Amino acid sequence: MIQDPAGLLQRIAELEPLCADPAIRKAVERGDPFKVYRALFWAKLLRRLPEHRRTIDALLASRRAFARPLAGKPWLGTFNSVGATLLGKAEPEPDGSHIATHCVVVLFAVPLFPLGAYVVAGGGRTGLSSSWTLFARAPLSLGAWLWSRGVALAAAVAVAGGALGAFHASRHHDLHVLNGFGRPLLVQVGPAALTVPAGQRAVINLPVGRHEARARAEGGGELEPLQLDVAAGGDLLVWNVAGAAPLVRTEVPYYKEKPPADEEPARKIHCGDEVVRIPKVDDAFKDSPHQVSMSEGQKRVVRRHVDVAREQGMDGADLCAFVLLDGGRDRDAARIHEAKGRLGGWSAPDALQAIAFATAADPAEGVRVARLALAARPDDTKVERGYQNAMLAAGQEAELVAEYRRRAQAAPGSARAQYLLLRLLRGPEQAALGEQLVARFPSDPDLLRIVTAIRTRTGDFAGADATWRALRSAAPADALDVLPEEAVALVALGKRADALSLLEKTFDAPGERRDQLEPAVLFARVAALDGAPQPDKLVRRLEKDSPDQLLRARAGLPVEAGSPTRLVKLLAAVGRDPAAALASAAALTVPEVALLDRGTWGLLFGEAVRTGAGAAAKALSRYGPIVGAELLAFQRFVKGEAAALPELDLDLRAAAQLVRSRNASLPAAERERLVAGARHDDWLAGNVTRAIAAWAPPAAAP
Repeated sequence: MIQDPAGLLQRIAELEPLCADPAIRKAVERGDPFKVYRALFWAKLLRRLPEHRRTIDALLASRRAFARPLAGKPWLGTFNSVGATLLGKAEPEPDGSHIATHCVVVLFAVPLFPLGAYVVAGGGRTGLSSSWTLFARAPLSLGAWLWSRGVALAAAVAVAGGALGAFHASRHHDLHVLNGFGRPLLVQVGPAALTVPAGQRAVINLPVGRHEARARAEGGGELEPLQLDVAAGGDLLVWNVAGAAPLVRTEVPYYKEKPPADEEPARKIHCGDEVVRIPKVDDAFKDSPHQVSMSEGQKRVVRRHVDVAREQGMDGADLCAFVLLDGGRDRDAARIHEAKGRLGGWSAPDALQAIAFATAADPAEGVRVARLALAARPDDTKVERGYQNAMLAAGQEAELVAEYRRRAQAAPGSARAQYLLLRLLRGPEQAALGEQLVARFPSDPDLLRIVTAIRTRTGDFAGADATWRALRSAAPADALDVLPEEAVALVALGKRADALSLLEKTFDAPGERRDQLEPAVLFARVAALDGAPQPDKLVRRLEKDSPDQLLRARAGLPVEAGSPTRLVKLLAAVGRDPAAALASAAALTVPEVALLDRGTWGLLFGEAVRTGAGAAAKALSRYGPIVGAELLAFQRFVKGEAAALPELDLDLRAAAQLVRSRNASLPAAERERLVAGARHDDWLAGNVTRAIAAWAPPAAAP
């Protein structure tokens, strides 16, 4: 027996045979006429009672039959043209009653969303208002019902999507990966892996928690893994691989009125920082707007901007290393160069740079990095030279010489093994062995290069010229390494015109711009010896590309008025005022020290040691042309101690003799001999010659 709590079967006799459908019967037994109406709709749509189709169509056409009593009156009214009202006129009766739809409206009568349906009468207007008589609630028409369900579903999806987004945001965070190197990096952070192009940025969305981050270069090496903590929140999270990208955080001020003329935006550069978290960033990796809106009471607004700095012709790693060195963070700069070496597979240029920077920060670190590079490139002579230099700087000369002596004895037919020993020897032993080796291996570039330097240092200028010419035939690029020695040899042989011709031809030969710097400087110095016209003609050709006065200062040419850099000021002062030069030298960075010629470095470092100018001596010792025992002997000599002049290149020897001569405690005759020796050894009349004439005599006591 069918339960009928609402008496629907008595009101609508046609329903009883339709209760054969389980859904219709269930709706009847629940006593809800609206559900019965919907069940009829689904029965028609799904063709479940085909034999009763006409009956179902007739029932669906009469919503009044399924009306139910009012449970309360709907709100009717509008505010600013938005509100709710009754619209439509379905199933009208002679008594004036009909079915109207209760809708949310805009512009007084444009429906947005159906709320329900009512059996009503009236609706006559008085001005903008309407009067209604409501009798019962009726089911919504099928179209209105589907409309309402669709809107409800869309709202539910939006709410669910927002909730899911909020939940996802609470459990995930974007990680910005910066690649400051000049090669693409393959990075993996937790489960995510992607390629970050050279000098570019990529974004990875990660679940919160700790992840292992790895970076490697395609065809190159891999960096040490990093443990990265990802936390939820609004902070900008950046993995700056090896700290090599110059990430800049800037506070950009906006003013309602004219800004102060002297205000500089607050700025911080995150070089050397691998993991950076920055709160409250307004403009991340995009330009800040030109203007912003302000409230009536605001006069100044600040937006926080974050992006990567760019410098034409310099990758982020080199730029960051320079910034770090300028800030006294030598170890962080060395760490970036070590990462560059690892990623590049320890190629010779990268390896030598990494070794030099690590040695400048800490000699023990230089040895560690050198061993890494040599393990990766055991057959690269340049890398092995870097390893030797690091060991010498760390004071391990005795064991180094013993090791390479054994290797040379074990391979007497190897020019490479003999060369690597030769460059570690000193004095007459080195000169004698060099002559033997260049006779046995007359075309080996490494031996020709070092023997050219030895012959110049020992005064065999004709021999130096001969080996240099043989080197230029065998390896033109290697000949550039000892171009200064060849220029000195030609000047010493009285062939200044030949020297100028050679330097100009070398300058004009195809090559990179850096290959033109040395010939231009040497040309100016040789031309100035006899007062030749236009000593700066090669320098001026390079100045077309850059207005920097550094090249002019290095060549000993007059520096034009303006705002020269710290290094230019130092080079202009070193030949006339040692106190001013030492004050500037105390602030030099490693790249700036590397730009000093050997004679200038010897003058500055020697005078700093002699006078106890510790800050200047420390800055200059971070990247000097001599290290280890040779450096210690140089220091003892310039301080006036009973020490022999170490075996040095001519320009360094000239500087050492001049500085030693300034020890007032030494006998006058010895001091005169030292000055004469300094003048003789400064063949190109550089800063040593200028200092002989211009430096004031020392005080009575050192």
